[in-house]
Amino acid sequence: QTNYNLSEGFHKVSEYSLNGEEFTVYKTGLLDDFAKRMHRRVQIFSIIFIEAANYIDENDPNWEIFWLFNKKTKQLVGFVTTYKYWHYLGAQSFDRSVDNKFRAKISQFLIFPPYQNKGHGSCLYEAIVQCWLNDRSITEITVEDPNEAFDDLRDRNDLQRLRKLGFVDALREHSELAFLESNRKSFKLEERQFNRLVEMILLSNKSPSFEMKVKKRL
Repeated sequence: QTNYNLSEGFHKVSEYSLNGEEFTVYKTGLLDDFAKRMHRRVQIFSIIFIEAANYIDENDPNWEIFWLFNKKTKQLVGFVTTYKYWHYLGAQSFDRSVDNKFRAKISQFLIFPPYQNKGHGSCLYEAIVQCWLNDRSITEITVEDPNEAFDDLRDRNDLQRLRKLGFVDALREHSELAFLESNRKSFKLEERQFNRLVEMILLSNKSPSFEMKVKKRL
């Protein structure tokens, strides 16, 4: 495996170090023949480890895959299938824009068992989110039918990101709808996930607005 080379269709997204080892995240489309052959070899693990998972349509160009490799050993640590939906933002926005906008969806997210519970899931999730935050064509980030474990991973990482960006402190001073909606769009969070995070932050801040927001939701 020392002479193992990926095709030119593998675009490096990020790198990180964990427990003294280095790891690299790549992104590919399935129009790349090498990526398509590689996915055919590993897609069975989605069926084995992910409840209700199905094979994806490898001829649909909107599918993209994020791959996580150990930089030294070249071992595959995990992979994520993602899909881009066209996002209609209204007639005025559609008429003004020359570029299509998309919702990006995480479909199948898998870290192989030997690497689980070591922090790789969070690192891979953050790499994907940062990739989409930097992509001007992506307007919203969604997840397909997450289980409780992934919900927990997603919540912890989203909250940590919002804290770093100053939103947690800003929410102590502002709670008006225009402020919330503006931040939701800038963070590219879907409405349900953003509202969940806001409730968690309000509860953590012991805000009197927490009960009111929960009652309004119910």
